[in-house]
Amino acid sequence: MIKISKKEISSLAFKAKNYFGKLADISARWLYLVLLLGAAVYCCFIWYKFVYRPEWSEERKREYIKNQSSFFFSERDYRNALNILKTRKENYENYPSSKVRDIFYPDSFNEQRPMDNDQ
Repeated sequence: MIKISKKEISSLAFKAKNYFGKLADISARWLYLVLLLGAAVYCCFIWYKFVYRPEWSEERKREYIKNQSSFFFSERDYRNALNILKTRKENYENYPSSKVRDIFYPDSFNEQRPMDNDQ
């Protein structure tokens, strides 16, 4: 039977731990690199398939054109939006001005509000 001292065992254990630790570090780095490259290749594939060369059948192209060509315009909703804009403008114009010093538009700004110049 071979006699191995405790010192030799601890030395072998230390060397094995050191070796496998370095191997694990190197393996982790390669694993991260492979995962990063795999993600990049997958992103390039998605970009190529859906952005650069999308492939639609003729039926799907016709359906898309048909859906885009239909336009619904509600005059009532349009008038409602115009009335809202008109009331907002009137509220802004009729808003009572305060005598507090405005730090954003000082007195040297000719006492005009920004929207007054647009008219």
